[in-house]
Amino acid sequence: MFVVWDGGGNVPPALSLGHRLAGRGHRVRVLAPPTLESRIRALGLEHRPFLIGTSPDPGPGRSLDDLPPELLGELFFGLPAGNDAAAEIERDRPDVLVVDVMLVSALAAAEASGVPTVALVHTLYSFLDGFDGMVSGALGLVNPARAQLGVAPLDPAAGSLVSQLLDRCALVLAATASALDRPTRPVGPNVRFIGLQPDPPIADGPPLELPSGSPLVLVSLSTTYQHQESVLGAILGALGGLPVEAVVTLGPELDADQLPSPPPNCILRRWVPHAALLPEARVVVTHAGHGTVIAALTQGVPLVCIPMGRDQGGNAERVAADGCGVVLAATAGPDEVADAIREVLTDPAYRDAAGRMAAAIRDELAGSDPVAELERLLDQRAPAAD
Repeated sequence: MFVVWDGGGNVPPALSLGHRLAGRGHRVRVLAPPTLESRIRALGLEHRPFLIGTSPDPGPGRSLDDLPPELLGELFFGLPAGNDAAAEIERDRPDVLVVDVMLVSALAAAEASGVPTVALVHTLYSFLDGFDGMVSGALGLVNPARAQLGVAPLDPAAGSLVSQLLDRCALVLAATASALDRPTRPVGPNVRFIGLQPDPPIADGPPLELPSGSPLVLVSLSTTYQHQESVLGAILGALGGLPVEAVVTLGPELDADQLPSPPPNCILRRWVPHAALLPEARVVVTHAGHGTVIAALTQGVPLVCIPMGRDQGGNAERVAADGCGVVLAATAGPDEVADAIREVLTDPAYRDAAGRMAAAIRDELAGSDPVAELERLLDQRAPAAD
């Protein structure tokens, strides 16, 4: 049983693992908001809805970032997610639980159940340093929720609160690579870096036919709404003056008619699997979401990063520090974006650095099999009650 919230980049790693487990004959169900039901069922997985509005829906034209902080605090740290997880565990007890690391009270419900539990990390592992501070600031929600669910409080005097959560898990799967991440916090013996997880299959219109001859630029901004119209407008304005072919992905929240007319060298699509384009791409222009960054660097493709919030600034900093791309402000105009794309295209140092990163990721993750890791937890199942 997976426990997932609808936050964008956290969803594909969970659904990818679930889809592959189902393909190996396991029954997989996903406790998730109704907004994810169609994606979950399309992969042949069972969907069970959160019952208490655990994942706030900001509505049309609004981003999760527009919501009052207390709503997101309740989502991550309050009792509702834990209550729903506990009720679903009681309704149909799973053999293994996989819980999004940010759903702190759902982790408490998992701990109380005694079911072997996996925390799924979908960011740089070093992002957990910042998340530690968030948990600390929310102890007024976290510890009362843990008490209601029947587990001991987190203790600030005992060190990192996130480490206390992760140490209680049978396994921690981090869908990143330490070669990129270089985490500063101690990495426990139960942590496995598993890197990019394959895109689960999603139907998205006719096959993409790309012209040949010009360098290919992939533009991939947030799959959730972040008021990215102006950033996409600047990117489209930049691409029109460059000798490239570009594929621009819009995600589920934007329509083409919300943007300036694309230049002739740009193809707009709602979604295209990264695996279909990255082997041919010369540059990725992105908001620097973790999933896009790790996908590009796994294939050795340098980036132009235009972070818009969340963990994106930290991801972009890692890209720049490793020489794998450049970083622009979200207010950059078309000329600045064009100059950045041109620089990354023409200076071989960026592609060389991205190639070195790809080799380091391959070496680190050789032989990694997170599905097999999950299957091994089946041996830790408690015997059924008489």
